[in-house]
Amino acid sequence: MVDAQLPRTVAHVNNMKDLVPILPGKLLGYHHPSGEIHIEESGDWVACPGQNNQSTRCIVAAVPTTSSGDEKDHDGPYNGIMLQC
Repeated sequence: MVDAQLPRTVAHVNNMKDLVPILPGKLLGYHHPSGEIHIEESGDWVACPGQNNQSTRCIVAAVPTTSSGDEKDHDGPYNGIMLQC
């Protein structure tokens, strides 16, 4: 829906094993817009083209279930910045 409505590229940043980006989940028909940037545990930023990219360097494969995620990663760091969510 988002990809079809926006004439420009959207980027969203997902951090390490953050479980929030995989919610509410594909089983409910949810898909993120294209343009994920995934921050790996090493600190590397990886471009993940398309929707729900299955590369292990992208959030959908890095956190396949909520039990494999870590809610604390939602707060950062994002390029050294911690959020107070």
